[in-house]
Amino acid sequence: MFCPKCNGIQDIIKVHEAKDLATPRLCDVQCLECGYVVYYQPYDFGSTISLVPNNKELKQ
Repeated sequence: MFCPKCNGIQDIIKVHEAKDLATPRLCDVQCLECGYVVYYQPYDFGSTISLVPNNKELKQ
């Protein structure tokens, strides 16, 4: 996403968890260049879960 003020790149600073998988998750983003914050932007559609392996799984 690009900042509406300066066209800088925005970074996710907070993810708001959805109540169920039918509701999309929202996030807050902040511009890395000017610091402008945009609240409650679409994060994803909540239809898939991104699995993150733990350290034991990475070593195998």
